[in-house]
Amino acid sequence: MTKEILAYSYLRLSAADGREEESHSIANQREFLRQWARRSGFALQAEFVDDGHTGTDFERPAFQALMEALRKGPVRCFVTVDLSRLGRNYLEVGRLQEEVFPALGIRYIAVNDDYDSARQVCGGLDPAVFKNLINDLYAKDASQKALRAKRTLQRQGKYLGGSPPYGYRLDAADRYRLLPDGETAPVVRRIYEDCLAGQSCAAIARALTGEGVPSPSARKAGRPGGRWSSSTVRRILTLPTYRGDLTQHLREMVSYKVHKSRLVCPEDWIVVENTHPALVSREDFARAGQLLGQRQYTGGRRKAHPLTGLVFCADCGSPLYARQMGGAVYLVCHRYASRPSAHLCTAHYLREDALLGALAERLQVLARQALGGQPPGAASAGRGEEESREETQWQDRLAQMEEIRFSAYRDKVAGILTPEELEKLLVTLRREQAQARAALEGARERRQRREESGQGQLEKLLSPERLNRALLSRLVRRITVGEGRQVWVEFAFRSPVEVEEPGKAEKTGQNMV
Repeated sequence: MTKEILAYSYLRLSAADGREEESHSIANQREFLRQWARRSGFALQAEFVDDGHTGTDFERPAFQALMEALRKGPVRCFVTVDLSRLGRNYLEVGRLQEEVFPALGIRYIAVNDDYDSARQVCGGLDPAVFKNLINDLYAKDASQKALRAKRTLQRQGKYLGGSPPYGYRLDAADRYRLLPDGETAPVVRRIYEDCLAGQSCAAIARALTGEGVPSPSARKAGRPGGRWSSSTVRRILTLPTYRGDLTQHLREMVSYKVHKSRLVCPEDWIVVENTHPALVSREDFARAGQLLGQRQYTGGRRKAHPLTGLVFCADCGSPLYARQMGGAVYLVCHRYASRPSAHLCTAHYLREDALLGALAERLQVLARQALGGQPPGAASAGRGEEESREETQWQDRLAQMEEIRFSAYRDKVAGILTPEELEKLLVTLRREQAQARAALEGARERRQRREESGQGQLEKLLSPERLNRALLSRLVRRITVGEGRQVWVEFAFRSPVEVEEPGKAEKTGQNMV
């Protein structure tokens, strides 16, 4: 009786094989090889299966386990249905057949292709070479078709990622559409708010990590907390998906043979506008992008300076950076400060608090103009002075009544007034005091309403103490400082009076500070 040959069977099926390869299903491959083994005198000792793995990648887990088992022995033979089950990379399959298998003493059989490494003749024409090349071309063609189909769907605004971007979830009714996630969407909005308030990516990442907010990687792995990185924060601040424009094709495979991904240039991203609800406005997204491109300085306060990226030298164009001098912070031309002895420029220095104060005053004037259409400050100042005078008059009147009341008591004690006369006088005083208090309260309420109105709130908001980087970045486009401390301000809006051309820089005054 002929002794059976010990062998392993290797089965593989990838998603790229599709419906056209129904005959190559794992179950069919298994049954086919078992029947062949019984007819051909082979005893299959074990089965190795890679289901869902592409033939161009040889880091398949079952294939690696097969090679390890063949190296250890005693089985030195394995079989597949055909050469394409071993792989579809022409060069790698050829290397295995011609170098690796012979060196290890491994016999390989591809049944349907009538290939048996034990029957190959050295120097002869091997038909497997052409079959491997055909398999390689098939893999390339299948990869290109799949990629074209994927890009078509992406350009239609359908989300094809494995997991949605941080801050979103997949729509249960449409798996190609994104919806805001109730848990993580507020975190994304907070990141934008912190950025617009002047915080750096690193500072935002440290705050989120310190508060135990789950990072994207930790949330994906189902872990609490996690470490946030500045690159993660920056990616959220620069991904157009968060303004409502679906962004895909951020990474791509090197080739259909090399299964490693590489970053794609932003100009090659696939961006489809208005495909899903935005988490931030387009204005905030654009402003965040501008702020990320501006270098920040801290002025020794360990936090982003309110004038970051807004103040520049009129002569050399360099930004002005903060320098602590005594008890004050000065803004100095960076080009000059980097090498003073080289005389590349002059200092162009000025105090930051003086600049903020002058800027706040100018913004308040423009705000009053825009709201009231009056000469700068006239209407607001007039109403405020009138309300103050009215309050003072009623306060003085109440004080006079209180003095009359005490005088009446003294007159009664001195016998000048009878008890009846005193009581009559007090009744009159109480009535007049009640009317005066009501009038005083009315004056106070009118003043408070004015202060709480849009104009009053603007005046408070535009005070030097309240000006922050987020507000300034929306109102001011550029501040230029001359050598004699002349200051020019180009606002992000058109001045109602003094700027006659849109976008024209408005000179706020020489020696303003």
